Amino acid sequence: LNLSYKDLDTNNLKITFCANGKYGINRIYPQQGLGVRYKNSRNLMSDAGIIAAYSSTKTLSAVYPSMNFAIESAVHQYNNVIADVELISQFNDSLAPDTIRNDLEITQHVYAWTDSAASNFYIVRFTIKNNHSLPISNFYFGVYTDWDIVNPALNKATYYSSRKLAAAFYQGTTTLYTGVMALSNQNSGHYAFDLMQGGDGGIDLTGGFTPAKIYQALTENKNSAGMNSNGNDVANLVSYGPLYINSGGSIAVDYAILAADNEFSFLQTADEVLSRYDLHLNSELLDYSEQTNNALVFPNPAEDIIYIKFPENYNGIIKLEMLDIFGRNVFSDFSVANKLSAINTQNLSKGMYLIHIMYGDSEETLRFVKD
Repeated sequence: LNLSYKDLDTNNLKITFCANGKYGINRIYPQQGLGVRYKNSRNLMSDAGIIAAYSSTKTLSAVYPSMNFAIESAVHQYNNVIADVELISQFNDSLAPDTIRNDLEITQHVYAWTDSAASNFYIVRFTIKNNHSLPISNFYFGVYTDWDIVNPALNKATYYSSRKLAAAFYQGTTTLYTGVMALSNQNSGHYAFDLMQGGDGGIDLTGGFTPAKIYQALTENKNSAGMNSNGNDVANLVSYGPLYINSGGSIAVDYAILAADNEFSFLQTADEVLSRYDLHLNSELLDYSEQTNNALVFPNPAEDIIYIKFPENYNGIIKLEMLDIFGRNVFSDFSVANKLSAINTQNLSKGMYLIHIMYGDSEETLRFVKD
């Protein structure tokens, strides 16, 4: 099934993750997606997605009404590789104007755990690959979220700098907190928007999220919004930059999306995010295939489909051969490396299989089990 978005409800958070740079809502009109829901709440946001900038005139956006990212690989779920449940998808910047398009390819991993300590968050990794012949410098990347908690006219936004944690909450009887957290070691920033005429002295988005405003938000910091007595409609942007990506190289930036019943629990959740991140996804474990220069097959064991991810040192055309335990060839294909290859295993008999990868003068053999 080729899904451009998938609802993830492994724990207290229910979020739709998309293969086009958005999250929460895949399409606004007509609406596709759950949004962001916590326990039994209604949707807590109106729009969310990534934005990026090379300069004040060259920007990329998945935030309404722009859409500069095209689906390259739909959302697929697999289990028990790094987390209990994982989603993976890929998209590129091919929908951007020619003067802005830079052959970016972004792989999105979403990591979820099913134990109670991890019940209030998901971790999201964006691996940004530069397929252009020239390096990229002074690049900025961020995740924007327009929060609508209970009554959006009564929302506030703040920032816990020691945790690199952007938060939004309702100025009323409900104590619910939601937010986005930066996890990577790269330089990060936060901009809190007052979504009202004039922007309350900050960036005014009532006239649209223009390239100049995108760049300004990614390169400046504003750590609170809705700070009048009643609050107002607010949004958060959590960003990284400036980033440098060599030609043919890639960089990973990591986030968490989290919610909790109150501020105290929210900060406890953020601390658990950091603990889980350091254990499973820190820089030393950045990406198995990139760290070991080996290909990775998942899920393993598999049922109806497997994926093969190739490391950075694989460039060009490769040949794949799948063999059963008797050495019989059950599948052959040519594939372009540095892509995520999917192989349908639905008709294979149960048992162990070998995948023989031939690339230039090099060879590699992977094993997987069909359940």
